[in-house]
Amino acid sequence: MSAAKLQRYAAFTLAYSVLLVLLVVRILPEALGLVLALVFALPLLWAWGAYQAHLELNDAVDDGERQLWRVGFYLVPPAMAAYWWMYVRGAGAQE
Repeated sequence: MSAAKLQRYAAFTLAYSVLLVLLVVRILPEALGLVLALVFALPLLWAWGAYQAHLELNDAVDDGERQLWRVGFYLVPPAMAAYWWMYVRGAGAQE
């Protein structure tokens, strides 16, 4: 999986989180916000798969930490952006 694709997915998860915050704070109309949230949730499936694959092949993460990242990816989508910041960004600069 390329670092550029993981970077796009990380940015997408942050944008999705902002969308959810706007929906909760009621800045967006409820119907529009729900439709946008559902439409934006679909690409998260590809993001989850890409990050799970990268996590599985990452030698810098031990098994216990790997399990925590897996749970975090599903429960808190911005965790993918944190993982990108900690592990992918630095590795891409070294290559």
